[in-house]
Formats: sequence, C-alpha cells, structure tokens
Amino acid sequence: MTPFQRYLVLQRRVLRGRALGTLPIEPEDALLEEMDPLWYSMSDGERAMIDASVQDVPHAPAQLGAVDTDPSDGTYRRAA
Repeated sequence: MTPFQRYLVLQRRVLRGRALGTLPIEPEDALLEEMDPLWYSMSDGERAMIDASVQDVPHAPAQLGAVDTDPSDGTYRRAA
C-alpha cells in the first residue's frame, strides 16, 4: 500500500468516526500521528487530491444520519 493509499484509509476512518461519534479521542490521536508522516511523504498533487476530497466534510454528519448532540464541542451521534 502506498503512503497515499494508507493515508486515505486512515483519513476515512477518522472522518467517519468523528461524523458518527464512534471514535474515542485516544485512538483518533494515534491515527492522526500515523497520518502525519504519510502526509509529508506524498507529492503535492496527491495532497491536493486529498484536500479536494474533503471540502464537503462538514456536511457529512448530516448525510450519515447523525445529529449534533452538543453544539459546544461539535460532536455528533447517530440519530436514534
């Protein structure tokens, strides 16, 4: 798996976990630490593709059926 592919897998896991409120803080930190060196090992073009792919992420929680249960911290939980 290339750094670009690995980064996308980790990014998807983090974004989905945030959107659904299912990713505890500690595992998220570990994933982000693993993603950091991958980011810098990619080409500018690969980084641009990733940036472009997450432009609409703020809308993702609603699209996944999640609701903002605590506006003060921006966490989302799946709607009941």
